This record gives sequence, structure tokens and C-alpha cells, in this order.
Amino acid sequence: MSAISTNNLRAQVIFMSPATLIGGAIVLPPLSYVLFTSFRGPEFSLAAFDAVLTSALFRRTLLTTLYVAAISSVVSLILGFVIALHLARQPARRRKFLMVLVLLPFWTSVLVKCFAFTVILGRDGIINSFLSWISATNVQLPLLFNVVGLL
Repeated sequence: MSAISTNNLRAQVIFMSPATLIGGAIVLPPLSYVLFTSFRGPEFSLAAFDAVLTSALFRRTLLTTLYVAAISSVVSLILGFVIALHLARQPARRRKFLMVLVLLPFWTSVLVKCFAFTVILGRDGIINSFLSWISATNVQLPLLFNVVGLL
């Protein structure tokens, strides 16, 4: 290794050490406690892990979690790529304005976003009201508190 890369590596280690130590101090005690209590019992046993892994509820929850994670990851990748491609092809002035529109949801409170989605996706929300108006019938699709609403 050259002298520049050695100094660069040393600087990275120096600057990252406090964050790594603080992160470890925050994460390791609770993780250690969970591992300790999962093996503790009348005797050292893996019975708690066996009970969790054979549970139908755990299996269904895990599969739902993996399904939602996979779908949301794919959709995020596709939307992110399309938006980034569109932004890259815009003139500099318009690109700045569009970047503000992309970043605007990050500046909004989670509580405000949850309330807004409740208004949009609720049984009497904007989407169901629009579909009722289009079809001239009372439409009440379940868009909240399920995988559709989560995605």
C-alpha cells in the first residue's frame, strides 16, 4: 500500500471509531440480553427457538414481511430509476425545482403523512369517492390496514 492510502485508511478509522463505539454500545446490550434470555430456562435449551420457528403465526408473519419487503424494494428501485433518469435529462434550472418536489415528502412529519394516507385510502376517502363517482355506485374498497395499504 502506498503512503497516501495508508494515511487515508488511518483517517477513516479515526473518524469512524466514535460512531462505531457508540453504535455498538447502543445495540450490543439489548441484543445480548435477548440472546441470554432466549437460552435461559430450567436448563440450556433451544426450545424457545423451536417454538418460534414451528409457529404458524410466525411463519405467516415472516412470509408477509418478506413479500412486502420484496415488492416495495422492486417498486422503489423502478420508481427511483425512472425519476433519476427523468431528472438527469432536465435542464439545470428545472432539475433543481423537480429535486425539491422529490425531497419534499422527507420534510413532512410521519404523523401528517399517515393522516394524509388515511384520508386518501379510507373507506370514504378520496380514491373510493372518486371510484364511486365514476361508477355511480357506492364503492368501498378496503385500502387500509392490509398489504395494499402498507405497500
